[in-house]
Amino acid sequence: MVKKISYKVILFCVLAVAINLMYSYTLCPSDFIKYSPILHQCRNMVSGADVVYLGESSDMTVANTDSTPKKISQLIAFYKPDLKLIALDTYAVHAGIYKEWIKQFNASNKPKSLIVTMNLRSFGAQWINSPLEINLQKSVRMNLTPLCALNRFLMALRLFEDKTPLQQEKAMKKSWLKNPLTGSTMLRYRNAKQWDDVMAKRLELQECNNKTDSAKILLACHYIKAFAFNINNKNPRLNDFDEIVRWGVENNVKIYFNLLPENIKQAEFLVGKELVYLMRQNRDFLLKRYHTKGAFVIDNLEILKGEYFMDKNWTTEHYIDKGRIKIAQNIVKHLN
Repeated sequence: MVKKISYKVILFCVLAVAINLMYSYTLCPSDFIKYSPILHQCRNMVSGADVVYLGESSDMTVANTDSTPKKISQLIAFYKPDLKLIALDTYAVHAGIYKEWIKQFNASNKPKSLIVTMNLRSFGAQWINSPLEINLQKSVRMNLTPLCALNRFLMALRLFEDKTPLQQEKAMKKSWLKNPLTGSTMLRYRNAKQWDDVMAKRLELQECNNKTDSAKILLACHYIKAFAFNINNKNPRLNDFDEIVRWGVENNVKIYFNLLPENIKQAEFLVGKELVYLMRQNRDFLLKRYHTKGAFVIDNLEILKGEYFMDKNWTTEHYIDKGRIKIAQNIVKHLN
């Protein structure tokens, strides 16, 4: 009985190894490119890069009226021509995805330095529980285990604990309600939910006289949802950035975090100094944390005027040419 079971186990293992080998040399390369294109780029990146820039839409969005179509990463290369820079970017990604990208580098193609986009909004509940998260996680699952056949099999069966859109919305609203706002006596609201409700109440009380006022209040609510939070050690995004720092230390790669500019003046005008206080407090937390961990945060949070932001009716990090130029110049100043 025991021998029969042993034979079956051995046969199963041999069969699994054979299937994995067959898949690895036939369909796996094309599936890897199809489902995980950036992972594929990282694996096959040419050697000799001085800097790799990891970015999202902030590095991919330009205005039709711009004098130059150059991205932030391209402008860094322009102002620092002695550096060989490679940019890897795609829409809506964050540190949880970046950390999977860099694991694909090997001893022969890893860069000397890494510039990683650090978007303050990505620490908030709205981004952490984004409906886009399912597809983002899918894009790195071809590397979930060393067995590519198993990874593809699990993807086909959808055997992952992805939250449904309803679960994500519920988690987001719970975070707004349960996570207290702390740090100063100037904060009048217990949490983001209460703050958003008070702001939204103005619409019901008809404090606005026209559509323009209504639009401003709605945008103010978006700012509250996007930035009314405290970054602390329980924040999952913080763990992602920590993992990137550890990878840098282990692989002798210098890590720079590019803390993106936000429209501080608009946030203050629409919501008030309390929200700006929270944004600055979170910035200071990140600067202090990563200074002690061996990474360098390039603080671009307040370097741009409101006119340098492309989107005036939404909380995005998209900049016109003058804004991208200023960001690139500030990054170049800190590279060594």
